[in-house]
Amino acid sequence: MVPATIVIAAYAAFQMMSDIASLRIVLVAGFSIDAGTFVYPFTFTLRDLVHKTAGIKAARALIITCAVLNLIMAGLFWLSSILPADLNVGPQLEFGIVLSPVWRIVFASIIAEVVSELIDTEGYRLWVEKVTDRYQWARVLISNAFSVPIDSLIFVWIAFGGAMPVAVNGERGILDPKAVEAAVRPGVYSMPTTKLVEMENTHNRAGGTCYSKADLDSVAKVARKHNLVIHMDGARIFNAAQATGLTPKEICSYTDTITFCLSKGLGAPVGSLL
Repeated sequence: MVPATIVIAAYAAFQMMSDIASLRIVLVAGFSIDAGTFVYPFTFTLRDLVHKTAGIKAARALIITCAVLNLIMAGLFWLSSILPADLNVGPQLEFGIVLSPVWRIVFASIIAEVVSELIDTEGYRLWVEKVTDRYQWARVLISNAFSVPIDSLIFVWIAFGGAMPVAVNGERGILDPKAVEAAVRPGVYSMPTTKLVEMENTHNRAGGTCYSKADLDSVAKVARKHNLVIHMDGARIFNAAQATGLTPKEICSYTDTITFCLSKGLGAPVGSLL
């Protein structure tokens, strides 16, 4: 019983580590992957060991339980990031920047995990029942050969289907035009072509920073150079106009599309417009 308990605890720990790390998308050898990939493959072998020591029902229950726990963990991070910070400690913006979940990524990760690991469990069972209960290394390789690619396919399709965002560094939420230009992907078959630049004005997580006229000019110049559409998340554009002295019309002249909230700066109870 002790070995099974240790393996179950290790599986749960690796699941949680991989899901936290998956909030970060990194570039490795030119490929965009979530950082959870570095530890997630170990969960398949650990779950096979749970299957071996505690049975298939325990393995299935463990998969579902860890998926629920990961969802609760993401919810806790989200709640912690939206609650007002104790300013005696500091604004603590880094917590939200690092751990606030991107829900599309979270759901893609959890759905991919559950489906692929249930398939892996069945592959492991079929090998033991239909082939042999010997050669554990072979049954692990066979089951993982099916489940790991399925996990990757499901995750990428749900997380990035239709669009692939590229994060660009800036100063307190204001895009650096040099970083924008460096992030533009060429129109080659091996990469998705860059089509759009998105700005947030004012920038919520950066404490309400605004784009000046010079900032808008510089980013727009790069976008026009590369034929990119500009979209602005202008939920608080009227606050930005008040702070910068620019009119909303002047700010909008730099964008192709813009959203703004009727409830922010205008005093309406609800509503947004595109």
